[in-house]
Amino acid sequence: MIVTGDTNFYRKIVEEITIKDMWKVAIIVKELTKAERKKGIRAMMGSIAASELLSHLLDDPTSRDYRSCLKACKVMYGHCKEDENSFSLLPSPQTQIAMEYFGKINQLAINTQQTLGRVMSQIAKNPNCKTITKFSSELTQVKNHIQSTEQCLINEVLLMCKQIDPSYTDWHLFVGNKKKRAAYLSFIRSQTFMEQTACAMLVAVNMQLTQQGLLPQTPVVTQNMVSTFIRSYQVALSLREFFFSQFLNPGFDLTTKSRANFLWDEQILYFVGKQVGNEDIILLTSDNKMCDAAQNCGVRDKVRKYDEYIEELGIEPVLNAIKKGRCCYDCSGLSGR
Repeated sequence: MIVTGDTNFYRKIVEEITIKDMWKVAIIVKELTKAERKKGIRAMMGSIAASELLSHLLDDPTSRDYRSCLKACKVMYGHCKEDENSFSLLPSPQTQIAMEYFGKINQLAINTQQTLGRVMSQIAKNPNCKTITKFSSELTQVKNHIQSTEQCLINEVLLMCKQIDPSYTDWHLFVGNKKKRAAYLSFIRSQTFMEQTACAMLVAVNMQLTQQGLLPQTPVVTQNMVSTFIRSYQVALSLREFFFSQFLNPGFDLTTKSRANFLWDEQILYFVGKQVGNEDIILLTSDNKMCDAAQNCGVRDKVRKYDEYIEELGIEPVLNAIKKGRCCYDCSGLSGR
């Protein structure tokens, strides 16, 4: 069995540990991987979760996100590490779709993943300001990509809302118009909406491959590809359906409460129900909506919430002991004392 953790999983497992006690993170990684090996489980890194964590390392060093993500980077890399110089990396959705539907190696996406992994490995080995400064250029690119992509989503949603509702304003869609609200919800739950979403993703990957000279300029997306995509990635599409239905709730503002993060959760769900070789991929998360999407598609067993997974491994007592400073290790070398 293969597991891949999202951002929430890695931040959760190191909560309550301070930056000055970073040595405890190394012990947590040892306990986590030891328990997994006993059960034949191995971890693989998802580049989306890695990007989300790395993007916060340019935040104010005193901020909660910075401190949490710095610790999480260390545990994520340690969790997925194979040896001192290599780690296991899952194909990104763009890499996966390029091969699955177009039979092409998306080298651009692979290069991006490899850069993310390289930066993550160096920061995990030396989680300090000096290392972050050394890779500030790469981290800036990651942060800018996340921010620009989320802003693009916000702009497109605003444009859509204004086009379908002339009276639209301030994140209030079809207020007081029950008929149009019902029609919108019906569309979001329709096959047409699924097909448009699938086609958009396929065209986006097609364009990436075209830019690399791997495909002709004319998009080669067929109805058969769209239908297959919908069946293959139904969990991710289920979350998209839920997300777009939320615009009927007055004041569902995408610019607040990190709601635009939905985009990354959707892409992480592309792994659910998939395999590497003959091994199932299990997503580790604390996100209720991601679990609900898997439940809706009949694959809830391919997702583990944080508490479920830690209980399954039987390591909750030892994790709590480590966080409270009560562990059986000789920590002198790890703490720098």
